[in-house]
Amino acid sequence: MVTFVNDDIEAKYISLLKNDRVKKKIDWIIEQIKINPTFGEPIAKRLIPLSKTEINATIIEWFTNHKSYDKGFGY
Repeated sequence: MVTFVNDDIEAKYISLLKNDRVKKKIDWIIEQIKINPTFGEPIAKRLIPLSKTEINATIIEWFTNHKSYDKGFGY
């Protein structure tokens, strides 16, 4: 199951046009996570809550370019 961290992020995703390259990329990543739940950047196992019944991915934020990524992480 894939969820969004809050309604604002979900609304932003929903507002993207079907053919928008960002939406296509997010959809592709969601499919990759469904195929392989370990897809993406690894994080420390101690930060992952225990869950034996389901795997859940949460979209917190996405960046469309390096400049916004750098700004988001304070570089």
